[in-house]
Amino acid sequence: MPDLAPTASDDAPELLLQPPRLPLACLVRRARHDAERCPVLLLIHGAGGDERALLPLARALPEGLNLVLPRAPRRMPRGGFMWYPVRFTLDGPQVRAAQVDSACAQLAALLRRLPEVLGFAPPRLYLAGFSQGGALAAMLALQRPAALAGLALFGARLLPQLLEGRRRARVPARRGERRQPRLENLPVFVAHGTLDEVLPLHHAALAMRALLRERARPTLRLHPAHHELTVAMAADFAQWLAPRAGPLGGLSPRRTPSCGGDAA
Repeated sequence: MPDLAPTASDDAPELLLQPPRLPLACLVRRARHDAERCPVLLLIHGAGGDERALLPLARALPEGLNLVLPRAPRRMPRGGFMWYPVRFTLDGPQVRAAQVDSACAQLAALLRRLPEVLGFAPPRLYLAGFSQGGALAAMLALQRPAALAGLALFGARLLPQLLEGRRRARVPARRGERRQPRLENLPVFVAHGTLDEVLPLHHAALAMRALLRERARPTLRLHPAHHELTVAMAADFAQWLAPRAGPLGGLSPRRTPSCGGDAA
């Protein structure tokens, strides 16, 4: 097993491990029993959070999951961390493709190191993210669809360059040539607040259309919530995950505070 240093705080009473020598700072919770046979879930926080931001969601999930919670590399001026800067305009949130690509590359490097971090190769890998973390999870899913067992987006959007790229890719390169969908049969869970003022509900509709176009199998759950990840969303996700992730055990979600965020 790799050399992991345990961490503890009032926020994290359960055993959490902080692996050294990784591309990104992160927390790891190994499954309580038979970790080598259990799925791995990468939980990607939103802008303004850190590796502990999604611990409330982690606590709502069964102990039969290996969890990895990375911290974004960029500090925000008012506290917390972000994966890439976002500029809010009248035309909606604007980002630079190169900065998004850099964040994806760092997460991809972390995924490549998972066997070293966990001490075994993950039998199944799931990606989940809130807000900006969800946007990155979707980008990673498109880059490595064959490696994924499922994807979850909470209060997130698909980035403009991804949507534009999908539209361009729909045009066959040659007459009669058909494009192969990149997310075919991938289970995707989408949860969004109907009162979300940061990423309004139409972002969920756009994401659903794009996922269906890529032949994914998305499930949409709408909640009377603002830009946050609520207890009800976590419970819905646990129920969605259970039949797909195998016999996890202890699926009754615990009541937890919501996870909030402010940028995408």
